[in-house]
Formats: sequence, structure tokens, C-alpha cells
Amino acid sequence: NLILKGGKNQVVFIENKSPFRFTRFDLPPDANATDQLVQVIRKDSQGFYWFGGHQLTRYDYDRKKATGYTRQNGKFPAQNVLGLCIDNRQNLWVASENGLLLYDRPHDRFQTILSDSVVSTVMVVGQFDKDHLLFGDTKNLYVMDLAYFYQTRQVRCKVFNTFNGFMGLEPKQDGYYRDSRGYLWITSGSVLSRLDPKRIDLTITPLLTYVTKVNEQRLSFVGKTATVDLLDGENSATFTMATVGDDRPFFTEYSYRVAGFVDAWSPWQTQNLITLTNLPGGEYSIQIRSRSGSFGTRQPAETTLLFRVSLPFWKAPNLYQKALLAFLALGVLIGLMGVDWYLKQGRIRKQQQAIQDRERQVQFLQVQTIQAQMNPHFIFNVLGTIQHLIVANDTEQAAANLLKLSHLMRNYLEASMLSNEEHGSLFAHEVPLAREIELLTMYIEFEQLQYEGRFTHEIVVEGKLSTESYQVPPLILQPYVENAIKHGLLYAKQTGHLNIQFATIDEEVLICTIEDNGVGRQRAREIQRLSLKKYRSRGTELVERRVELLNKMGYAISIETADRPTGGTVVTIHIGYQLDSTPEQT
Repeated sequence: NLILKGGKNQVVFIENKSPFRFTRFDLPPDANATDQLVQVIRKDSQGFYWFGGHQLTRYDYDRKKATGYTRQNGKFPAQNVLGLCIDNRQNLWVASENGLLLYDRPHDRFQTILSDSVVSTVMVVGQFDKDHLLFGDTKNLYVMDLAYFYQTRQVRCKVFNTFNGFMGLEPKQDGYYRDSRGYLWITSGSVLSRLDPKRIDLTITPLLTYVTKVNEQRLSFVGKTATVDLLDGENSATFTMATVGDDRPFFTEYSYRVAGFVDAWSPWQTQNLITLTNLPGGEYSIQIRSRSGSFGTRQPAETTLLFRVSLPFWKAPNLYQKALLAFLALGVLIGLMGVDWYLKQGRIRKQQQAIQDRERQVQFLQVQTIQAQMNPHFIFNVLGTIQHLIVANDTEQAAANLLKLSHLMRNYLEASMLSNEEHGSLFAHEVPLAREIELLTMYIEFEQLQYEGRFTHEIVVEGKLSTESYQVPPLILQPYVENAIKHGLLYAKQTGHLNIQFATIDEEVLICTIEDNGVGRQRAREIQRLSLKKYRSRGTELVERRVELLNKMGYAISIETADRPTGGTVVTIHIGYQLDSTPEQT
């Protein structure tokens, strides 16, 4: 008494009598699909309606209650319902993009019955007769023995495709219809097919597997092939297979093994070619089997072929290996005569070298540790600026500076990580002077934001100095800039000025001068001693320890600190290399 119309995101129930009143059921939203088109509708023996489309929904019309079956809730291991069928045992079958599914009523979920590399997307499903189910993928129709399945839970199918008379390609979704005379109609992308169940032989016949060609030699289908001899000097073989039989699927899988060469069965493959290379001379037996998917009751069809490889001894695949082993054995015998003397003479030298290597590794790790200690110290100072902006409720500026801080932290971490590709080469981790200046500029700008109007700054680079090509150890300068701001300029009552200059001596030694017009070192110590907030910067202490180790490893770095006559501090840093040490030697 109802007519059902499936549409986009809804199903309409129309009473089949005047005045044809209707009600509408809206499908629950699906996070994976904007529009849900109901493509197929079935009603089971319990009175539930099943709506199939992008997902599957069961609807109780009397109670107006819907139940969704999706991957997310674990009830439906597939997507895109393309066909529904209720067999004579009142069990619900689903054709989907992920194979053939069956409703497990006791557990209220669906289970996959058939899905493998041979059976692709199932597009149509329907009752063939009282004991058989028909379903189809893009290339084949399968008639499944339902009685056998319910008895054993194994799939046994008769296959129809272009090899045995069914000419349809890509059966259409829900493209199955049984008319009043019992004929079955199947729609597809190429033809409309009519099947007469009474005239179709459902006897399952075994497949036969043949080797049709070895390299360029064609083999006969008739009689047993004798041993195939490869051409003299050939030790590679390509086998072409063919599978014949009424139940051959459109895609067939093959596996093989070769006694004494590939003893285990190879993985299943859909390609009908097997290639063996680098075969030693001798006789071989290759076993090849084929199957039509994961139909559990169908035994793979097997065939065996004997072939022979004839090679002169100098073309044997392992000739060079044997010769090499003999040469190595002779070399070892000769080498043993002098190895004892060599070991005694070289033992002390190796021990000394090992000690030096360990000491150098310790120094290298110390540099890495010190540089890692500076990271939280630097980031702690920068975070003060962001906190100041948030407290001031300047959200736009805070957001901009958070983005700027992420850029600063990324550059900082890249400058702090030591490269593993250079086997511990310290000089390989130098960074361009331009990058170091960029980090300094970003740090100073953060401090100016926090202490607005307290100081100005200027960075001057000598005209002939190329900041892109000149390389320096990272993070040497920042702690002294921090000291100039924290202990010099911020203690002064007037607006301070920070001046940073870069120059070179003979394009070998970099000179960096950090000058401030603050209160000077002595006055800063007095203020710090009387201050309740005992701020103590450890940056310069870490730098000094780091410079000491760097100088032991080939650098020539010196740091001088002096007071300005008019007030303030000047720090001069020289960065060069020792004359008797190069990065390669160090």
C-alpha cells in the first residue's frame, strides 16, 4: 500500500490510494558525503526498509526509527551500496565497492563474503533461483551455490563472461530484474542480457593451465610437452601461461615454484608471465598453478614443465663468485703471514688513535650540550614579549608576533642541531652571517616591543663584507646583545641606543662590535645586587665555555669587554681560524 521514492538525502513514502498523502524521511547526515543519493530500496520480512546509497540505513516505518550502518560504527565494512537482495531464506545481501556482503542478524552487522584481487567492485546482486544467488562485478557474472554456502560457509561459483557467452561489461548498479516468466534481465555498459535459468548449465568445471610459450618457443596444447631446451648460452627464461575452461574468470591469478631454485610457491599474480634469470646450467622442473579468486572450494589448476639450461663453464652464473672466493682464500693465506707482525706494531698506534677519537667525541658532545642549554634560555626571554602583548589585550599584534616567534624558533632549532651527514664535522655546521644577523634583529625587535621606547638599535655591515658567503658558528653574539639590553640600556633613565657593527680583517677574521650607552658594568652590578629580582643571565657564561672548546678544535675566537668613557659598554668579538688548522684537519 506504499510507493517509495528515493532521492537526494531523503526517501518519500506515498500512500497508493487517493488522495495520495505522503510522508518524508530525511537521511541522517554523513560526514563523508555532502549529498546522499538513495539508489536502491528493499523491504525485509520483518517490515524494515533498507535504503542503500553512499551508506546503508535501516528504517522502521511504524516507529519512525532509523539505524545507520557505516564503517565508523563498525557495522558496515564497505561504502557505496550498489545493490540489495533478500534471498528465500530472508537474508540480506549487499553489492558494494568493497565486495559482496551478508547481513549478520544476530550481531546486527555486515560481514564480507567475497572480496579479492579477482572479484572487483560488486555492482549487482539478485536471486537466481531458489538455490542460487547471482552477483556481478565489472567483468563477470557469478552464480553462487547458496545451499552449499549455508552448509559450509564456503563460496562455490559458476562464472560467466566473454570467455563463455556473457558479453556484458560493467553491469549497472542494481541492474537486475526477474520478469513474470522467470527470465533474468541484466543491464550493462555494452548490452542488455536476458538469461533463462532453466537453460543455463551451472555445473562447475575445472580449469586447465597451460604453458603456451617459453621465450620464443611456442608449445602445443595437445599431448605432454617433452623437456624444453633453451638456446645454447641462454640462462633466462620467460614462460607465458594460459588458463582455459568454462569457469575461467576475466582475471586469473598465477603462482609458481621451481625445484632447487625457487622452492616455495611465489605470491599470486594476475600477470600471465613468469621470468627466471641468472639460471645455472642443468635441468629444472617448474610447477605453475592458476586460480579464479578466493573461491574456497576450487582447487588451483596445476601444470608442470621440464626445461634445460646449457651453458659453457665460463658463462656459469657463479663462475666469478667461485674465482673470487679462490682468490680471496689465497690472499688470506698470504696475508696471515704478515698480519701478526702488523698487529703487534700497530696495536699501540691504534690505541692512541682510539683515545684521541674518544676525546674529540667528548669535546664535540660538550659543544652540542652547551648549545642545547642555550635554547630554553633564549626562548624564555622571547616568550616574555608575547606574554606582554596578551596581557595588553593586543590580540592582532600578539598573533602576528606568535607567527614571527614560530619562524624564530624554527631558525633557532636549525642553527642548534648538529649535522650527522658530516661525521661530526663542526665546521660543517657554520651558518651564513646573514642568518645570524636575522636572528639578532628578530630578538632585538622582540625586546623593543616589550620595552617600548626604552632604546633604539642600529646594525651596520661593512660595505665589502658579504653576509651571504661569510660563515660563522651560530649563536655566539646573541648573549652579549642580551647583556647590553638587560644590564645596560634598561637600567638607564634616558632612552638608550644599541649599535652593532660587522667588519673584516683581510677577509679572514670577522670583527663584531656590540656597543651600548647604558649604565656600564660596575653600575649594573650594583643595581643587580640591590634588586629584589635576581636576574642572572647565563648566556655569556655558556658562550665562554663554548668558545674555549671551539678554540681547541681549530677556531681562533677572542672576546674583549671594555667600558666606554662616556658610559656604557663595548664588546669586541674576533672570529677566525688557527693558522695551523683547517676544517678538514680538525
